[in-house]
Amino acid sequence: MPTHPAAPPERVAVPVMRQRWDSLSFLHWPYDVDVVQRFLPAGLTVEPWDGHAWVGLVPFEMHVGGPAGPLMVRFPETNVRTYVVGPDGRPGIWFFCSSASGSSLSGGSLRSRSRMCVSIRSTSRSS
Repeated sequence: MPTHPAAPPERVAVPVMRQRWDSLSFLHWPYDVDVVQRFLPAGLTVEPWDGHAWVGLVPFEMHVGGPAGPLMVRFPETNVRTYVVGPDGRPGIWFFCSSASGSSLSGGSLRSRSRMCVSIRSTSRSS
């Protein structure tokens, strides 16, 4: 099983935003490592756990604000992710899909939506 330090390797010198995640769920499914590896860009490798690659579906409500003051924007977001190791050996997360929608800082009429996805289809899923 991989182990990672409790603190990030770099300190954030100048924060540009704050985030809070509410109503968070983590749903994960095991896949064969080679199945998930085919969908990763060059330089990233699957970080297996218990011999499997894990693909997660993570829905939550995001609250975002500036570096100081109240959290001003909130919106639902869902992502589909897997856990990887980068070319420098550091652990990370690769997002296959991230979908979010929200309103402007004033809470007014401006609505924005973003979505990006990669499709994973395989008949050789681990059980």
